[in-house]
Amino acid sequence: MTAYSLQDKPALAGLDDYRRLCEAWRWSIPETYNIAADCVDKHAADPARADHPALIWENASGETLSYSFGQMSELTSRFAHTLKRLGVRPRQRILIRLPNVPAFQIAFLGAIKAGAVPIPSSVMFRASEVRYRLADSRATAVVTTNEHLPEVLEAAEEVREVRWLLIDGPLPRPAHKRMVSLEDALARHGPPYPIAPTRPDEPAYICYTSGTTGEPRGVVHTHQSVPGKDPAVLWWQDLRPTDRVAHSGHLSWTYPLGFGFLFPWRHGVTTVCYDGPFDPLRWYELLARHEVTVFTSVPTAYRKMLHDVAEPPALPRLRHVTSAGEPLPPEVFEAWAERHALPIYEGLGMSEFSLFVTNLVGVPIKPGSCGLPQPGHRCAVLDDEGLELSAGEEGLLAVEQASPACMQGYWDKPDETASAFRDGWLVAGDTVRLDEDGYIWFVARADDMITSAGYRIAPQEIEAVAGSHEAVAEAAAVGAPDPMRGQVVKLFVVLKDGHAPSEELVASIQQFCKANAAPYKYPRQVAFIDEVPKTHSGKIKRGALREGG
Repeated sequence: MTAYSLQDKPALAGLDDYRRLCEAWRWSIPETYNIAADCVDKHAADPARADHPALIWENASGETLSYSFGQMSELTSRFAHTLKRLGVRPRQRILIRLPNVPAFQIAFLGAIKAGAVPIPSSVMFRASEVRYRLADSRATAVVTTNEHLPEVLEAAEEVREVRWLLIDGPLPRPAHKRMVSLEDALARHGPPYPIAPTRPDEPAYICYTSGTTGEPRGVVHTHQSVPGKDPAVLWWQDLRPTDRVAHSGHLSWTYPLGFGFLFPWRHGVTTVCYDGPFDPLRWYELLARHEVTVFTSVPTAYRKMLHDVAEPPALPRLRHVTSAGEPLPPEVFEAWAERHALPIYEGLGMSEFSLFVTNLVGVPIKPGSCGLPQPGHRCAVLDDEGLELSAGEEGLLAVEQASPACMQGYWDKPDETASAFRDGWLVAGDTVRLDEDGYIWFVARADDMITSAGYRIAPQEIEAVAGSHEAVAEAAAVGAPDPMRGQVVKLFVVLKDGHAPSEELVASIQQFCKANAAPYKYPRQVAFIDEVPKTHSGKIKRGALREGG
């Protein structure tokens, strides 16, 4: 673990304090450690925290619910008992296809209690995307809702390992014999689930991320990855025991999963969760109504809140805001600070590690910089040969593999796991530069990933989908600048003989992509070209498309 808690963390007063803390930092991980025990059971056993709110939830209809840590401990145990009754064994994978509803937190930690490995999955994924994750992970069960069941049923027809479907809400009629009512399961009383001792380096959960080959990869996170994020919780989110934390994102993504759920719960901090589409005014109202003190989001959300809401409600309790997922433009930083008298603390990371470079409370912020390597996470800027570069030189950002926050590897992909690590470093794939004070400045994504409104999109994914359209001979995707989303997908299309460019064809291709991939991936811009530029080896010249498109 770390040597510090929310109550006794040392306050930083400048760069010298930060450097001394980095030099003194030592990790102390116990021989056994379990995320579920740490995030709910230890608080339920503490009379001072058992009744403290763990989750405050609201949906788009205005329905609200609240759960204490004691209640969450009991409900997660009931879910674990249910998995055991169904024959789910330790280390088997459980796909969670749920929106931001309380069943998500219950199923996630309940699965971990039972020794299973939960896999969060977006409800926006189509059947083909669900099928890939089920087949690749060989998941035994799926937790979903009646609304989001059709894609699961279609995908499960080809994946024999899926034995059980746990449904949050009313069962469809007629219900399949494999379907289990989550409501009925959680209503069954039982003793606390006896969590088997787990090693801190054992797999705890898997989050799928888009790869540069277009094939999603399952990032295996260990139990120790949760305490491994303590530096971010202590000096980036700046959490306090009485805080209420809200994240505007979906729990199925690594960033909200951690900073909007797991990491605050480890420290007994209340989280506020909203189930509904992002609406700038609604989020202002949520922050005010639930007295949120720490707000964590993405630059696109801050842009929209500034641009779309001229007269926001007062936020007297809000004291701290953070941003990650894409670079934060200096003008957004300045506009938010002017409106709310609060700086936005930016962070940079990746799905394989979460955030490890951030601005830190008590240390000067340089607008436009991602910040500094967090205490406990040694970083470097490497050249193509893996050598460390000096200040001012551009290279690849890397973080030390030995950190407890680092991924174990990619699920069932040993070659890709080996290529991610280089001489003890996990290479992020972002091109950055280091300044003379040690601050890191984002330059570009070396892997051509498109980051739109905080979502990471592999161009190969949308190219493969668009290439199946009856009029498309070839497609190439790049990120195009966008004032609200940071980037949007721009698709360059070579048409088959017999088809001509038109607005109707643009709409047809866009609708086809929406129907066959998650909606956030669809190309908001489509351009028709005669030929896709390529290198001699056949690789798409995405730089040429960006510059000429």
